[in-house]
Amino acid sequence: MNFFLGESIEYLTDYFYDFTQQPEDFCINGFIDISQATKPCVINNCTFFWSDQDERLKIKHIDLLELFPFSEEGIVYHDKNSLLCFSNYIIYNRVPKYNVKAHRLLNEFIQLVNTKPRETTITSYLEENPIILQIAFGFHDLNPQKILKWQYKTDRHELKPDFLPTRMDGFCDIVEFKLPYVKSTPLVGDEHRKHPSYEIDKAIAQAEEYEEYLHQEVNREWVQETLGVKVLHPMKYIIIGHSDEFSPEDRRKLRKNRGTVFFTYDEFIEMARHQIYRMQSNI
Repeated sequence: MNFFLGESIEYLTDYFYDFTQQPEDFCINGFIDISQATKPCVINNCTFFWSDQDERLKIKHIDLLELFPFSEEGIVYHDKNSLLCFSNYIIYNRVPKYNVKAHRLLNEFIQLVNTKPRETTITSYLEENPIILQIAFGFHDLNPQKILKWQYKTDRHELKPDFLPTRMDGFCDIVEFKLPYVKSTPLVGDEHRKHPSYEIDKAIAQAEEYEEYLHQEVNREWVQETLGVKVLHPMKYIIIGHSDEFSPEDRRKLRKNRGTVFFTYDEFIEMARHQIYRMQSNI
C-alpha cells in the first residue's frame, strides 16, 4: 500500500502527481491500526509519504518489516507453527519487481523533485532514465555531462553542461537543470526596469558560456570529432522553479533579452506526461 500523510498530498498534486497510476492500494491521511496486534506481523511493499517539520516531502519505502507486539509476559515471538507460516510467507510472497513503465518513472521523478534535491541528483536521475527528457522535448541521444575542453591556450576552466541533447535533425541543443525552487523573485527592479535576479542571471550566464564555447569553430570541430556531437546555433533551455514563481511575461522577457527558453518543473513534467499518455505501447 501507499500511505500519504501530512502535507504530502499538497506537494504531489502541485506537480500533478498521477495517483491513478499506482497499482497498489493507497490511504490518505490514515494508517492501518497495528497497535492491537497479538501475534507477529509484517509490513510488506509499502511506501510512506509525509512532510517533516521543515515542510519538506519525505518518502520511505519498506520492502519487508517484521513487527513483534508486547504482551503481559513480554515480547511475543513466533511459536513453532507461526515460524513455519512466516517462512512460507517470505518464500511465496516476494516483494514484486519495481515497475519501470514510463508513467512510474515520471511519478518517481515527481517524488524526487519534491524532496529538495541537489541539481546533480536531478541530472543523474534523468541520465539514468532518459525517456522522461527524451519524450518531453522530442530529443534523441542526451549526451549527458560531456567535458568540453578549450582547444586553445586559456586559463578558463573546462565546461560540463548537463545535457547536449540531439534533435531529430542530428544537431544538439543545451539543456540545464537548476533547482525546482527559486530563492528569490526571478525578475527584480521596478516595473519599467526589471532585470534577472542574481540566481537567474547566473543560470543564464552559465548557458551562455556553453554557447560561446560551441560558437567557436575550433571547439565545435573538436566536439564533433572527439565526442560525436554536432552543434550549430543551439537553443538554450533552463528548467527551474515552479510555475507560480514565474509569470508568462517574465519568461517572454527573459527569452527576448537573453535568448534562453525557461520551463518550470511542473511544465516540464506536464510535457512528459502528455506524451506518455499518447503512447499506445508499454515502455
